[in-house]
Amino acid sequence: MSGYSADELIGRSLTTIIPARYRARHSEAFAAAASTGENRLEGKVVSFEGLRKDGSEFALELTVSMIKHGRSPIFAGILRDVSEQRLAQEALGARGREIEGLNRLFQAQLAERSSLIDSVLASCSTLASVANEVDNLAARAH
Repeated sequence: MSGYSADELIGRSLTTIIPARYRARHSEAFAAAASTGENRLEGKVVSFEGLRKDGSEFALELTVSMIKHGRSPIFAGILRDVSEQRLAQEALGARGREIEGLNRLFQAQLAERSSLIDSVLASCSTLASVANEVDNLAARAH
């Protein structure tokens, strides 16, 4: 997942796989939970970018539990690489936007053709009226 073996991560701080831009927020939340004994993330899944061993980033989800053990709580986390799901969601979103664009184009073309059909029908109606008038004049002339 991150290029680290399980042995390299078990027992280490989560900051190992947290990009620098998230570390301060992580440290603050960790310190607050440790001091208050309350884990605001309990039962929640947190999505953010993780840091691979090679320095590249990947999409991950984290679930954190806090176990009260004497005066010092123990934090346990479950990490899940969601890179493929994120890519699939982005592709699905792009496809949805493409379909919306095609639908707008279709609606515009449909409106244009509907307007053209209305014009043709109005012309036919006018021609029919003229033809009736010609027939009436011809009938009177005889």
